[in-house]
Amino acid sequence: MKKIIVILAAAMSILAVASCGSKEHKYTETELLLVDKNWAPDVNANLQSGNEAFESSTGISSDIQLGGDVKTIGEFLSGKYFFGKDTENPSILVYSITTGKGLLSATTGAGRWEMSADGKTLSLTPYDYEAGAYAETPTRYEIVELTADKLVWKEEGSRVTKTFVAE
Repeated sequence: MKKIIVILAAAMSILAVASCGSKEHKYTETELLLVDKNWAPDVNANLQSGNEAFESSTGISSDIQLGGDVKTIGEFLSGKYFFGKDTENPSILVYSITTGKGLLSATTGAGRWEMSADGKTLSLTPYDYEAGAYAETPTRYEIVELTADKLVWKEEGSRVTKTFVAE
């Protein structure tokens, strides 16, 4: 009887230690709009935003739009963001940045992300591969617009917006 109690206590201890892992993050409604999609930059919308910021600071206007092969190359070289959970620890929210397409694609950045409680600020903390650690300070983006198929953000302190479309 004593052996059964010891075995049962050991089994309970193992189960307790195994279940002490982090709980899976439950997405908010705003986060659900962001996750599990590739967010590709809208190169022409981003050019337009840059043009508007340039015009407001210099008074010089321009209306540059990419088309054809040049637009295709711009889209190919622009980084796509993917937001989700860490597969090993689902309590951690992670993102990756991929450049290129198909066999010619490469992950060019990754890190952790966090959405503010009001859903208006997205913080990205990049992983520094050389240092083997996350950056100390996250980059914060004001969410200008977030729908199921469109993301527009503005880096904290910037006037220029970046537009992404869901793929």
